[in-house]
Amino acid sequence: MSGMWASKGLRYAITGLCLVVVFSIVSPAVGGPNPVRIAKKALSKSKKALSKAQQANKTAKEASSAADGAAGEAALAQGQNVSGHDSVLSFGPIDDQGAKVAEVELTTATETRILASASTVVGNDADDATICWLNAGGAPNDSANDISQRVFSDAGNGVLDFQALSVNGSVVKPAGTHTISLYCGATLGDPVVDRIDLLAWASAP
Repeated sequence: MSGMWASKGLRYAITGLCLVVVFSIVSPAVGGPNPVRIAKKALSKSKKALSKAQQANKTAKEASSAADGAAGEAALAQGQNVSGHDSVLSFGPIDDQGAKVAEVELTTATETRILASASTVVGNDADDATICWLNAGGAPNDSANDISQRVFSDAGNGVLDFQALSVNGSVVKPAGTHTISLYCGATLGDPVVDRIDLLAWASAP
């Protein structure tokens, strides 16, 4: 008798399990949740999350690229933003060959335009002319390296007199170290060059 009830119990259990499986399959048809729809929704959300992550990654890369560009521009500007100054109280006599009375050395990281401005006071005590000019690395008598006009002073006229001179010039130079010099020369006598001031700086070409 007990064996029969055990056999019936097993059959009932198997039948119940089958009913659970059948209902889980047919439940979407009677209003229950559809596993396929759930999977599709999950996939759609996953795709949206992936798209947002990719967009965020793109935005981060663009921001990084912009930051790198800004850093590069800053470095370039820093490479161009150089200047130098030379000041001399009194140089003494000069001759007709020309003497370097002031000098500035600049080192640039890129091609730049170098600008220079100089001022001085020339004392003449004879009938001669004093000439001052800016040069970018050549010999005094090599006018190919002049970066300014040659400015004349004839203040002496037989007696001691002084005249202020101002000289300005510019030149485009490649990256490197460049020497900007102020030269002064005299045709006759021994003029004196006093209170010399030379400023040179680099700017974008």
